Amino acid sequence: RGGTDVVADYDETKRAQIPGAAMRYCLNDERISMLNVGMSVPEDIVSNATFIKGDVTYTDADRHLLADYAAKAYDSDYVKALKVV
Repeated sequence: RGGTDVVADYDETKRAQIPGAAMRYCLNDERISMLNVGMSVPEDIVSNATFIKGDVTYTDADRHLLADYAAKAYDSDYVKALKVV
């Protein structure tokens, strides 16, 4: 599901920055040995290629963005309704 299902009212400017922040996190975590990025539409190819050619340094802004979204996601009705097996 897309992030809009999880946190419907999240700021769109911030939401657009989440994929890049998440990829930078993965690329800078030594525990992660492979990053497999999915694509839904052809525009994702250009977006992902542009990202990987750019600066992939994980920043404090990335950390704050991901923490902010995660806090809102964990508090959302969508996540609360998920069943843990």
